Amino acid sequence: MAFPSRRVWIAALVLAVAWIALSWRPGLPPTPPPVPLPQDRLFHPDVVIQSRALSQLPRDLLAIPLLGDLLTEEFVFYYERNESRLTLEGAFRRLAYERHLGVGDEIIAHVLDTPAEVALWKNRDGKLKDYLLLLPKKGLLRFVEALSWLAEGDSQLSRQGKLKLPNGDDLSLWRIRHTPRSSLYLAVSGEYLAVFTDPALFDPRGGTRLAAIGQFFASAGAGSLGVSMRLPPLSGRHRLAARASFLSFGYQHFFPSLETFRIDFQPETGWDTAVLANAVTPLPGDLWERLPAAPALCVALPVDKDRLLGYLRKLRDDPLLPGLVENLRPPAALCWYGDSRLHTPIAVLPLSKRRVASAPVLWRPFLGSLFAQNIGTRESPDYVPEDDDPSLPSAGGGEESSADRSRNPLPVTEDSCSGGWVWRRQVSSPHAPMDARSSPHAEAMRSRRYFTVVFALCQETLILTPDATLADRTLGVLRGSYPALADTLKGGGREVSLTVVPHSLAELLRKSLVDSLPAASEPVFRASVEKRFLPLLEKIAGLPARDLETPRQAGGWEPLSWRARPVARP
Repeated sequence: MAFPSRRVWIAALVLAVAWIALSWRPGLPPTPPPVPLPQDRLFHPDVVIQSRALSQLPRDLLAIPLLGDLLTEEFVFYYERNESRLTLEGAFRRLAYERHLGVGDEIIAHVLDTPAEVALWKNRDGKLKDYLLLLPKKGLLRFVEALSWLAEGDSQLSRQGKLKLPNGDDLSLWRIRHTPRSSLYLAVSGEYLAVFTDPALFDPRGGTRLAAIGQFFASAGAGSLGVSMRLPPLSGRHRLAARASFLSFGYQHFFPSLETFRIDFQPETGWDTAVLANAVTPLPGDLWERLPAAPALCVALPVDKDRLLGYLRKLRDDPLLPGLVENLRPPAALCWYGDSRLHTPIAVLPLSKRRVASAPVLWRPFLGSLFAQNIGTRESPDYVPEDDDPSLPSAGGGEESSADRSRNPLPVTEDSCSGGWVWRRQVSSPHAPMDARSSPHAEAMRSRRYFTVVFALCQETLILTPDATLADRTLGVLRGSYPALADTLKGGGREVSLTVVPHSLAELLRKSLVDSLPAASEPVFRASVEKRFLPLLEKIAGLPARDLETPRQAGGWEPLSWRARPVARP
């Protein structure tokens, strides 16, 4: 089925859920101006942690409202006693004992209790893998000065090389093999010590790279790892900052104006959150008047018209396409509902009333053809629809052989609505929610389950969803026969860019989790999920609903402002 992948919906959901856990307060320090930086990876991490004492970070995370309910002391114990940390501590203690250097425990204690910064980078699969810990050398002088003779004949500590930086400083590189399959690396230059996992971070590979490494250490200091994120000086105990491109799993085009999210912790006030945007986010206006009430999660998303036009032209170029795209009125809405599925949200995009009165009549053939050609999958080889039209390409487009044409998608139905039309097509898929036996096309389907994908243009509103029930409710909202989401939001939600109802979200996640479990032949795994994950969802369900006000500022950090609202649980 040529339909946006499940990863797209999950990416948008995860980014939004990441905000739910956090509290907020106004009054941020000024945003530092942009600083010209080399394009080198060293200067552009995906996540930055700044802390006055790293050892306190796991416990302080429990002060976040949601995490305090969901996490337990086991979380703290894991990060304090995990295998990697214990083996590294053991390596330092062994070195100190064998060489009569009484600083084994002192090194670990100093590293975890001194002000430090950590930069993290994602790898090709999007997971955080490589990190760099930047520490002032002061306080570790005895250890740093002893590295040369400690490495002589040692099985775990070895010298990797020495470089001369452009400013004349030396850069010494060391390796600590703390398990048979993993190593840590040390880089010492000037007044700073860097501990890192990827040896390529300080591999010179030519003069340009060497200059970047030299600039990195020359500019090292408090807050230096966060310069590319324009982080202000740390005023609290901890800070976590992440690029939107990391949190959105590569789907940054859904959030083009958002650059970085930041969380700050102060013992007296708890955790605060802020966002850095490069453009003003459009207000939703009457957007929520078009969506059904009682969602699990709804988010207003900006629309890049130029990018959308280019994408649609690849699907089906048409002289009417520029006029249609020009009449779109962003933002769009993407919503999930508790009685639906994680991969079956609904997308709604308003149209400008300007010139739309007569335009739908002109757009009807184009939109119907666009839907028919790009939504669907080839069904059973024995199925040939009665109304098969050789002039109309099937889903996926392109030339078809006679053998291919015996595997057509199911037919598209068209109905009228107020000010437009509704197109529907049943599409079989093992991930779909509907049982094929409920369809009149059951024998033609190649899967035992199916979606009814709905595309509509009604009352200046475009609708797309693989859940026919959500489509019917939305059409009911437009007719005035079903309650609208705007009726439950303060001021109609005209300034709300995200709303979340935890009990509905928990139900949505529970169903998705249960559906993804292996068959009953895996009783131990299923029992573990029921013991550890389902109780967490129950805790989420008990949290209040919250609405996020649309950030108004561009080019500077702005605190996120949420509003709690009562919602009755069913």
